[in-house]
Amino acid sequence: MTTQQDPSHETVDRWAFAETVESDVRRPGVRLGPALGAAAAAAVVVVAAAVIPQIKNDPLGTARGPATTAGRPAAGQAPAGQASPAPQQTPQGGGGDLTYANHAIAGPGGACCSTSGGAWSPAASGGYPEYTGPVRTTTDRNAWYEWNLGRPAGGARWDQIKVRLWIPQAQAGAWVRVTVTSTAGSASNVATFDVAEQEYQGWYELPATFTIGTPDRRTGSAWVKMTYLRPYTDQAAAQACADDSCDRMAAAQAEFLWS
Repeated sequence: MTTQQDPSHETVDRWAFAETVESDVRRPGVRLGPALGAAAAAAVVVVAAAVIPQIKNDPLGTARGPATTAGRPAAGQAPAGQASPAPQQTPQGGGGDLTYANHAIAGPGGACCSTSGGAWSPAASGGYPEYTGPVRTTTDRNAWYEWNLGRPAGGARWDQIKVRLWIPQAQAGAWVRVTVTSTAGSASNVATFDVAEQEYQGWYELPATFTIGTPDRRTGSAWVKMTYLRPYTDQAAAQACADDSCDRMAAAQAEFLWS
């Protein structure tokens, strides 16, 4: 345990000591012999030389030693009793940044990667691009439409891919359920999204990413299936569905994006 003295007391004592010696030397009526007087005067000089400079440099009389780093942790070292932070590590396996610069489009009008079931009616326009591509529509509650990624070449970051669906302007009004099945090696994942087609048009991006491999290697695939959920009967549906589209499900193009 370290005991600290009150610096103010130490200052008063030093001054009192100096004044006492000096007053004894100079006090009227007190006579000292020559030798004793010289010795007393010398004592006053020594005390003043030792005390006064220190008081000027440190008015509070605080004892100050040289700066020390004893007990301080070195740079990058945790204080005593705490674990040192783990160094940051660079992810292994490469793959690069998420750019989503690669994509593949499947659906009506394409030569690959889509199938359907139930009763569908074709339409020549309303799809991608710019609502000029072909679409399919239905009121069949048992109908379904499915897109898959196929086998495109090139790219990376198969651990996070995106999916978008094109929703036509007309005859696309029902609530639909979109089910995404993604595989990566022996692992499989299923995610569902309920979408009101009446409320969107153009590209609609599903609010999730899907894993079909590692950052630098594709080990699986993805399937997107649309099924009929129910007619659109939300507020103001009568005005929104003047073309009788609120009970229609429309399927157009799907886009898969990766880096």
